[in-house]
Amino acid sequence: MAKKQIEEELSVPVLASIPRMAGWSRDAQSQAQPVAYLERRPLSRFSEAVRRLRLGIDATPEQARLPRLMLVTSAMPGEGKTTLVLSLACSAAADGERVLVVDADLRLSATTAFFGMVDKVGLVDILTLPVKAANAIHRDERSGYPYSLPAQRPGTRLPSFLRRACARFSKSFAESSTR
Repeated sequence: MAKKQIEEELSVPVLASIPRMAGWSRDAQSQAQPVAYLERRPLSRFSEAVRRLRLGIDATPEQARLPRLMLVTSAMPGEGKTTLVLSLACSAAADGERVLVVDADLRLSATTAFFGMVDKVGLVDILTLPVKAANAIHRDERSGYPYSLPAQRPGTRLPSFLRRACARFSKSFAESSTR
């Protein structure tokens, strides 16, 4: 579908069209992943599209108020949520903005895995334990940016919590999402 068709059909402007990038790696050390690509090829079509999207978002009148939070979601897995979040965050950080990436995907936690923060205090801890938010925000040591609030995979601290919970109750019920 062309940009003009999308704008006419949805009655909203298209801020940018991000080119599909095949062969991304989930390995943070790989050169074939969004952060490394943005650093290596700052004038590429992909890098320019990410910058155009970020600047377009910043220019919208509704975004004039601070603080700002942008939720990136999609209808199906594999549509590029992690790629887009990491790309927007790294683009903004490279331009000198202070950036926080919040991994709120408690099932897959791809951003947390990317930054290698699976065992760090994070979002689940803030929501379930008496943990200060400042203790759950971590800096990516490899790049120095962005700051990240990891999600933690459900299994990271769940077994010890369940042992303590089961000791206090006669019955415990748990629900889990399926993959």
